[in-house]
Amino acid sequence: MPPAYGTDAYNNAVLSQYSILRPGTVGSSVYALQQRLKNLDYPITDLTGVYDDQTAECVRLFYATYGLPSSD
Repeated sequence: MPPAYGTDAYNNAVLSQYSILRPGTVGSSVYALQQRLKNLDYPITDLTGVYDDQTAECVRLFYATYGLPSSD
């Protein structure tokens, strides 16, 4: 039986589906992030799949745009 909505077990199951992206991370999740940032018109030019300085700057801009606290 799946965990009940709102329980710790449910929240852990949901969160386990996501990975934390940070500078140095490489892979398809980073590429998807870069593509989404580009689609939102953030100044990212190279879709490399590497969380590089350019990606980090665009994430900072995204956070600032939406008034979110920085995660770095």
